[in-house]
Amino acid sequence: MFLYLHPATVHIVNNFYDRKKNMKLQERKALLKKELQKYIDKSFFCPCLNAYVLVTKESIKETVYWASLEDESTKLALKLPEIIKNAVIYKSNLKPKPGKQTKKFYFSEIFILLSKISIGTAKLTIGYKKSGKYIEYCITNFNKNK
Repeated sequence: MFLYLHPATVHIVNNFYDRKKNMKLQERKALLKKELQKYIDKSFFCPCLNAYVLVTKESIKETVYWASLEDESTKLALKLPEIIKNAVIYKSNLKPKPGKQTKKFYFSEIFILLSKISIGTAKLTIGYKKSGKYIEYCITNFNKNK
């Protein structure tokens, strides 16, 4: 016995799931924006860098964009201070790709940090400016299989 679905029916079903997925994405973005706003212009001490890491408005925008793409990343991004506090260096002294940076994020060096907390492992990207400031750039779920 075979079940035949007309192509138009398949399209309607797929469209429904795409809208549901997008709605969920918008909900995650709204949640992250609301919860992470309180960290704008605050610094958190990062023991592995032995420095304070500043969270800027642009950092929050970038984190909201990338972390809202996955449920796991969203959950992790909500633990921003804990992630910075528990981070260890994964890759350091990375140089930014020429022509790929905007003026708001002009880093002379980039650090990739991993932070294992109770709900998962987060990948934290930190930029170093020539002015001596460390700026949080983005938080996502660390998955070696990607």
